[in-house]
Amino acid sequence: MKSSLQALNDAHKSLIQTKFITTGMGCLKDHPLSFSDINTLRKKMLPDGENAKCFAECLFKKLGLMDDMGKLSSSGAKENAMHIFKDSEEHIAKVEEFVKTCSTVNAMDLNEAAMKSCDRAKHAFDCLVENAPKFGFDVNF
Repeated sequence: MKSSLQALNDAHKSLIQTKFITTGMGCLKDHPLSFSDINTLRKKMLPDGENAKCFAECLFKKLGLMDDMGKLSSSGAKENAMHIFKDSEEHIAKVEEFVKTCSTVNAMDLNEAAMKSCDRAKHAFDCLVENAPKFGFDVNF
């Protein structure tokens, strides 16, 4: 018997959007973005520039998607997902699986001269945006 994940309902989408926006507002203080940058983010693309990458890192850390070392954390994501998906163990498990899909970015060597501290967040952003629809998490923000 094959089970299929139910799509996110409007309440879940609203909670996720609100969490992204309120958390993002806090990250704007340290990593300011232009109006144009914000519009680019809303199109699920990361704007060019260090501020945008570091904004993404800040957002991911505050949402529990990244740990303090700047690595994707499926356990942190799962913990935060429990607040949104209180009624759905299946969605919580999908969040954990979704983040694990992109955990290959954790192997990136940030000690290389060309790598900067927020570069991993850029790669994580790209991977998460690309894979979100596959897990039913295609949410606008």
